[in-house]
Amino acid sequence: MPYAIIYLLIIASLIMSVYFSSKSLKTKSVKERGLLKSKTNISMGIMLITASIFLFRTGSIVFIIVCAVFMLLGLFNVYGGIKHHRHFKQLKEN
Repeated sequence: MPYAIIYLLIIASLIMSVYFSSKSLKTKSVKERGLLKSKTNISMGIMLITASIFLFRTGSIVFIIVCAVFMLLGLFNVYGGIKHHRHFKQLKEN
């Protein structure tokens, strides 16, 4: 992937994460707050995954281990965010 795309993904996911997080703090509804926090988790997961892809280009074993940890954290964040988003979306519809 070209570096410009990686930079744009990191910046876009950072902005979305901050936006959803700040919006969730101002929301009174528990269901809406849960939806916004799940979107925050998805955005943070995407940011961690793209950051690990960016750092992976260095050949050092330390950076490869750090990238693997970032990748796992990002995948867990995305998975948990999607899981919670489905849950709170279903609660909101009922």
